[in-house]
Amino acid sequence: MIAFGVIAGVMVVLAVAALVPFLLRQRRIRAGAASDTRAVYRERLAELEAEHERGNLAAAGFAEARDELEREVLADADRIAALAVAIGVPVAAVSLYALTGQPGLIGATSAQQLSEQAVQRYRQMAPGERIGPLQDYVENNPDAPRAWQLLGQAYRAQEQFGDAFSAFQRARDAGDTSDGALIARQAEALLLANGRDFTASVKRLIDEALEAEPRNPLGLLLAGHAALSEGRNDDAIRHWSTLKESMPDGDRRRQQVERLLARARGNTDATAARERTGSDTGGGRVTVEVSLDPNLREQTGGDTPVFVFARSAQGGGPPLAVARTTVGALPARIALTDDQAMMDGRTISQAARVVITARASSSGSVEPQPGDLEGQSDPVEVARGSSTDVVIDRRIE
Repeated sequence: MIAFGVIAGVMVVLAVAALVPFLLRQRRIRAGAASDTRAVYRERLAELEAEHERGNLAAAGFAEARDELEREVLADADRIAALAVAIGVPVAAVSLYALTGQPGLIGATSAQQLSEQAVQRYRQMAPGERIGPLQDYVENNPDAPRAWQLLGQAYRAQEQFGDAFSAFQRARDAGDTSDGALIARQAEALLLANGRDFTASVKRLIDEALEAEPRNPLGLLLAGHAALSEGRNDDAIRHWSTLKESMPDGDRRRQQVERLLARARGNTDATAARERTGSDTGGGRVTVEVSLDPNLREQTGGDTPVFVFARSAQGGGPPLAVARTTVGALPARIALTDDQAMMDGRTISQAARVVITARASSSGSVEPQPGDLEGQSDPVEVARGSSTDVVIDRRIE
């Protein structure tokens, strides 16, 4: 952009320098006359009239001299107008481009501006097949925001959430930092990399996304979940109602949003009931700090999925809450709540105490397999604010 400005400025100066001598080459109306064209005209006209009245200038000569004077005045005005145009047009063009154009694209090569055909070609590939070629592309074209976005989406589809977050950040750095949809994708990637924990960084990105695009669907969806996780049921209802209004009647996603709204309204009713009765049943939450024993890190890859789940400390049974992250995102802080229940009617808030298990699954299966890495907590009380640590420190044989 700076180089473009310097080159454009030099070209304008050269153009004006070439035009000005030509425009000013005509003789002045009168040597030493004032610069005001009208004053010069009046002075010369007065001289002609005086000569005519003294009889030194015949009527025909007076008329001819007056016409010549008028032509000179008009020519001088034309030269001034031409000079103004020569200077004003380039300045106006540069100013208009700065206001309405895309100066940020100046200096970008055609390779960095990924063509629509290339975008469609990448999208026709499976996400796993797309990653390698896109990695090669951005290595050679690091300032290609569209390519970084496609790479981030491929990482997201492959559940490489940490890599997706980084790719979306590179897309923002290389392109428009106020793209609401892109910021929302970045917020989602960070949320998933953190085991669905709405950290301060995640919430800040959600706020940025909605500030840039107030009705962005993903931003509204995430904002509703963030509000619900903090017990702000009315805010969750507001965000999801806005999301529902933006969807056409035939959109299948409306049913999902309606279920979310029903849950938020149910939580609101339950909260009101607890306030009336003074009880505090329901709404359990356990925060888990999950880490991997350094001695086992070489036995697994960064994209290996990690399942974190809670079971009742009495009787075991199916998990009451499940979250997912990756080895590459560890250590991670993960919140297990009723929103992560696997079965309706079986939530973490129904248990007095739970045991937390974290398992790095080399096969990608939730069920334990030989070779998986696992760690487990001691029984922990279920209540808002409860926390525990789980270190993945043993191998399943």
